[in-house]
Amino acid sequence: MNKLSFSILPSLETIDHEIRILIDGDDILGKEFLGLDPPVFFNQESLTNGGYMLIGRCTCGEAGCGSYGVTVVLDQDKVFWNDDSGLSLF
Repeated sequence: MNKLSFSILPSLETIDHEIRILIDGDDILGKEFLGLDPPVFFNQESLTNGGYMLIGRCTCGEAGCGSYGVTVVLDQDKVFWNDDSGLSLF
């Protein structure tokens, strides 16, 4: 089982904050994406109900420009995040 954790950092590019998603200590967004502002990230219904969820935004700061999303699948005591290419993150 993987360990999920979050790091919340200031985002100088967007003058807000970004939530970095860590799986087993590795930042899954890399340098290609900024994290979402924490209120935006945590207010997504799919986080607790399943479905499509945005987890990263373009380095320009716009959520709709080159965003990174996952499909959240809830399965009894496990949660899976699958990206658009079908890669399972957990």
